[in-house]
Amino acid sequence: MRRHAGLGLCSACWQKHPDRPFIAAENLAARLAGPVPWLGDFAGHLADRHCASRACTMISTLGRLLDDEHPNHPQALLDRARRPGRSMGSLARALEGFFTQRGLALPTDQAQRLAAGRRRRRIDATPQPLRPQVQAFAESMLRARERALKAGTLPRTDSTIEAALAIVRDLARFLTGTRNKQDWALADVHDVEAFLATTPKAR
Repeated sequence: MRRHAGLGLCSACWQKHPDRPFIAAENLAARLAGPVPWLGDFAGHLADRHCASRACTMISTLGRLLDDEHPNHPQALLDRARRPGRSMGSLARALEGFFTQRGLALPTDQAQRLAAGRRRRRIDATPQPLRPQVQAFAESMLRARERALKAGTLPRTDSTIEAALAIVRDLARFLTGTRNKQDWALADVHDVEAFLATTPKAR
C-alpha cells in the first residue's frame, strides 16, 4: 500500500491526490481490532473507479461497518452495506462488484427486490374492489415463470410480467372509473373492446 503524508500540498491539491484512498484504507486497517486482508485491494478498486474524495467517503462509511459488533465476513458486510429502497447505495454496489469478482461473496438480490417493488406498485395502484384478482394474476405469472425455469423453457421476464400487470391495472381503472363496474365478473367483451379503443397498445 502506498504512503504519502501529503506534506507540501495545499488542501485543494490534497483532496484530489490519487493516493488518498490508499492512505485512508491503511489508517482504517491500523485501528481495526482484526485484520481485513482485502482492504488494500478494495482501496485500489475504488481508486480506479471514483475520484479520491468519493473513494475516501466510501472507505469512511465502510469503516463504520467494520467497527460495529456484527460479523465482517464479505457476505455479511455486503448485506449490511445495502441501503433500503430502490438504490442499494454506492458503497454496496462497489462491494458487490469487488467481492463477486474475487469469489468472496454472492451477488445481492437487489434486482429481484426492485422487480418485486415494481410489481407491488402496479398491484397497489389497482382499484381496491378489483385488486385481489390482480394480485392472484401476478402470483400466477410468477409460478408459471418458476415452472418454465425448472423445465428449461423460456420464462417470462420481469418486464413482461410488469407490462401485463400495468395493462390489467389500467383495465381495472377503466372498469371502475368509466364503466362503473366494481367486480370482474361484471366485465364483458364490450368493456374490453371499449378499453382497447382508448388504449390500443394494450391489445
